[in-house]
Amino acid sequence: MARNIIGLDISDFSIEAVALQAEHGHFKVVAYSRYRLSPEIVEDGHVLDQERFKECLKKLFANAKPQPIEVKRVFLSVPESRVFTNIFSLPKSLKNRELRAAADHQAEEIVPEAMSNLITVVKILSTKDDSKEVWHLAVSRETVINLAKIFEEMGIEVVGVTTEAISSFAGLDDKVKEKVNLLLDIGSRTTVASVFDHQGIRSTVNIYIAGNNITQAISEKLKISQTEAEAKKCEFGLAPSSKDGEIMLIIQGQLQPLTDELKRFINYYEDLTRQSIERIILIGGSAQLKGIDGYFSDNLSRPAVIGQPFLDSHLLPAGLDYSKYINALGLAKLAQEKPEINLYTTQNTLGLSKRLDSLKKFSFKNLNPLRLVKYFHKDKISNLKYFFKNIYVGIALVVIVAGGLMWHFRGPLVDLFTTNSHSFTKNIKVGFNPPEQSDNFILGEAFDFYTEETGESTGLSYQEAVDNLQNNITEKVVAGLNFSSAEDNNLYVLPEVLAVDIINIEPAEDNFNIDNPITMEVNYRFMAVNENKARELILNDLSEQELEQIADWPISNSQYSIISYNAEEGWFDLDVYLELQRP
Repeated sequence: MARNIIGLDISDFSIEAVALQAEHGHFKVVAYSRYRLSPEIVEDGHVLDQERFKECLKKLFANAKPQPIEVKRVFLSVPESRVFTNIFSLPKSLKNRELRAAADHQAEEIVPEAMSNLITVVKILSTKDDSKEVWHLAVSRETVINLAKIFEEMGIEVVGVTTEAISSFAGLDDKVKEKVNLLLDIGSRTTVASVFDHQGIRSTVNIYIAGNNITQAISEKLKISQTEAEAKKCEFGLAPSSKDGEIMLIIQGQLQPLTDELKRFINYYEDLTRQSIERIILIGGSAQLKGIDGYFSDNLSRPAVIGQPFLDSHLLPAGLDYSKYINALGLAKLAQEKPEINLYTTQNTLGLSKRLDSLKKFSFKNLNPLRLVKYFHKDKISNLKYFFKNIYVGIALVVIVAGGLMWHFRGPLVDLFTTNSHSFTKNIKVGFNPPEQSDNFILGEAFDFYTEETGESTGLSYQEAVDNLQNNITEKVVAGLNFSSAEDNNLYVLPEVLAVDIINIEPAEDNFNIDNPITMEVNYRFMAVNENKARELILNDLSEQELEQIADWPISNSQYSIISYNAEEGWFDLDVYLELQRP
């Protein structure tokens, strides 16, 4: 890849940008920048407020050091919470196309997402006597496309997207990569544990225990504010010589369940692969706590070190805190090289369709059944093929006669063998305004949902308590879709919040005291699909004869999968599944 590509690390609370330049076989940082984000802009890799996010990006680039940077191309990562990785053992005889389909099929049993909504990557790790060990990665397609579309609207080209674990590991010193490593990225909300060996990434797990848990525990135990708790956490940490032993004990109490989860993950991985994890590398904001490397080394019974960047210290600008830039450095480095995994292989946000269409065509149904059976019954299959080759003419005559008889008795046969249900799938668009190409379009209906909730504010400032309560309400409301009031009107509510109207908050900020409960009245606006309209659109594809048979059949089951959302135009691209039942 070319120079002048910015490595851009986007998290829930900040954005980091790094530009590298290759000189005499080494890299040099030519520009860097960091910008703090408000909590409501990005959440778990999903941009909640695109306009504010774009403004933050502009400020990030304008405030870069040593001077503002003009950004034309970027290399991005997606958080591991949006990534699913697994290792499968598959028949050695399968070819690459069939191997991918078989791996996707096995992943369907584990991954809580439809394969049609995911970008998948398959990598052969090893080949044994009769099987192949295959690594399978799946990422939310919507996450990648929506993120890339934001940059496209700003006139910035996305040249690559990879996973955060891969780019963070790329940002580390190459010397540590000679062993089998467990990379621990300890952030504020989650800890991501990823195994790397000489072939690259092998396995990843997300554990929802991290820095915020520690800060919250200190705040509650010592009855101090979150700000004070954060300061004490950073000041004392886990250092044995710490003057405040109480802080160390509180931190250890929060790290113990994390350690237990890591032990289970390590044991699972080592049993599965027969490969020992030799070292632990710590990165992330919470990995900078005093004494944390010694803690994990003692409790996980293997060396633990703080991750160092691949650049020598004299090549790093004086003001650059490398602990906050590991992922951005890795992304900038990958932009100069050929990355192991690039989830975005075309030059526009919708250009993923070529890659995704090819992946969608690969399902387990497309596997060559002869090849799978041949793996076990090679001789029998060859005999069957020879047998059928010599009776083609006889079969043709039988088919002609049988067809004539079936046509003659078609009425009774239809009644006897017709199924009691029919299922249909179709790609449709739903919105408040029809797109220019309005084929397969349904006019959406606004669906408002009002709720009033009360939440605790223990140890939180007023704004933190309000934000926390609103996030909890939103999660509860979206999880509760679809509502009975929607079902009564044959509406399916799409689980994407379009607008939030905070009607009232009690108490007001002026009357708020620490630990007071807060009550919030909120109205959420969603878009709903009229299922009768979806049914009508799907049945339009049927012939008159087919339509006559099922015209009065009601919907017995339905599924709506969001492929993408065009926020500017205000419409959803959906995969719709409808099942009709004979009355």
